[in-house]
Amino acid sequence: MATDKNYIELTTAQEKLLDYWYSHQMPCGCAPRSAINPGHVRELLANISIVELSPAGTTTFRLAGSKLRDIVGGEARGRSVSEMQGGELEPWCDALLSILDTRAPVAGITHREDGQRHIWLRLPLLDGKGELTQIMCHDELLRDDARPLQRRALDELIPHPAARYAA
Repeated sequence: MATDKNYIELTTAQEKLLDYWYSHQMPCGCAPRSAINPGHVRELLANISIVELSPAGTTTFRLAGSKLRDIVGGEARGRSVSEMQGGELEPWCDALLSILDTRAPVAGITHREDGQRHIWLRLPLLDGKGELTQIMCHDELLRDDARPLQRRALDELIPHPAARYAA
């Protein structure tokens, strides 16, 4: 099936997280980190990571859910995205660049050599000064023959002109 750039494919858990993030979105198009309460998405935490962006341009995993190890090949917490060896890092690198440019959510699917799909979602978070300093990530691995994903129109889900789908 050809990729339609007007739609995004998400797991049910990612839909829940995106709806939660969207409910806290400010007029600028981003949600503040201070508005995100991990207790409200407790059942999703194993698949959530937080990447912190430094003024120097480094990206560090500040929080890494337990399921992330299966995707990146080891413990990520406290490590920079660039120093992680093995695993699937392309979705982070491409999405981080996109979010820095657009300040909008980015999602995608990476087909892995082991026959699984890495379904990922990246959500920008602002600090108290309104600066983009963190990105909330949700990652899941599904077998290629696993249940179909939820398909939602971007303009219905994220009515923000910069929102896009990164494949």
